[in-house]
Amino acid sequence: DGLFGRPPLKLGTEVKRNEAKEKNIERGHKLHREAQSLAGVARSEKLAEADDAFRGAIRITHDMVWNVLAAAKGEGFSTQIAPYEADVQLAYLCLTGRCQ
Repeated sequence: DGLFGRPPLKLGTEVKRNEAKEKNIERGHKLHREAQSLAGVARSEKLAEADDAFRGAIRITHDMVWNVLAAAKGEGFSTQIAPYEADVQLAYLCLTGRCQ
């Protein structure tokens, strides 16, 4: 996996995230089906709930990441890759003046 290797300690977290994504997909489909029998505002609200559920099921692939990085670089942005837990790495970069 190169820069995107998965640390063994995160395996349980990854399993939980995958389960949550599957549940969100199921919930999104259920809400979308329910919306079909509604009209007006009720239908719009139910479809918005379905959209939220589907958003919670999005899986970001390596290809997506590389495409965004390439587009950012093409626009003149400098990028940093934080392969594991980014919070600490980003804090360090900010504290050392390497990012804003």
